[in-house]
Amino acid sequence: MSSDHANDSGGVDVASNVLEEADSLAITSLFDEGQTEQQGEILPSECEEICHNPGKWPAVINPGLKDTLHYEIVSSALQSSNSVLRELDLSNNNLQDSGVSFISDRLKSPNCQLQILSLAYCNLTAQCCDSLSSALQFSNSVLRELDLSNNDLQDSGVNLISDGLKSPNCQLQILSLAGCNLTAQCCDSLSSALQSSKSVLRELDLSNNDLQDSGVNFISDGLKSPNCQLQILRYLRTYNG
Repeated sequence: MSSDHANDSGGVDVASNVLEEADSLAITSLFDEGQTEQQGEILPSECEEICHNPGKWPAVINPGLKDTLHYEIVSSALQSSNSVLRELDLSNNNLQDSGVSFISDRLKSPNCQLQILSLAYCNLTAQCCDSLSSALQFSNSVLRELDLSNNDLQDSGVNLISDGLKSPNCQLQILSLAGCNLTAQCCDSLSSALQSSKSVLRELDLSNNDLQDSGVNFISDGLKSPNCQLQILRYLRTYNG
């Protein structure tokens, strides 16, 4: 097992020491992870084909959502009684909080089978995290992977997401919060989520945030818990000064 160090901070050493007590955990780094390749604006008919026939087309719409008709098509695909949509990439769309709240409500449908949702670079703030957290806690939730990277969620938003992770209904195993303008203040709630007996989180990306040593120390405490299921932790560039 190896770990890639992002800086010479004590926080890295603390997390590395935890590895000796948790052999199943692998800490890795992301250096030059590029944005998803840009696509042109799609027609409503193309959007419908993508969402309702993911076996024929990759369910990738980035960017492409330009009007309410697109949202209605995505909504229909998520709630359809014969829904086959398992993976949806909406990255690089200007969804904003209202758009994600709209999508989150559809995740609660008993027909929704979505397991992977990518919302990177969608101009989101903490305001959308309440609805996302609610969706994670819903009894019908089957979402396994959520990418919220490069959105302005800040600590208050991640605190809400952490509440969702503690729910016995939450099935989320992979969570990306890279580049979300986070500080050490959100790490206590994340650590608490990692220690929850209900958590099934296996992979967490916190890279490109201002966590500093104190934040990494909080996360390290969570890793020591016998309830912690985390296997991969990314925390490159925590901006220790």
